[in-house]
Amino acid sequence: MIAALASRRAVPVAARALRQPQMQARRAMHIENTAETVMPFKQGPSVKVPIAVCLTLFLAGGFSLPFIAARFQM
Repeated sequence: MIAALASRRAVPVAARALRQPQMQARRAMHIENTAETVMPFKQGPSVKVPIAVCLTLFLAGGFSLPFIAARFQM
């Protein structure tokens, strides 16, 4: 009996909580999500090669660092 009474009381409380407006955190700026604005740097055909070169150098440096450290330890 107590469980039935508690469940009957819980349903209106939950429904009331859903109806109350929720405060949401919002950013102070608005950015349109288009093809040119989703990346934090310029993109396009004119900068494709420099980005590829920098990415390749970054990944190659990270991959080769353990081998360089091992060679230094020998």
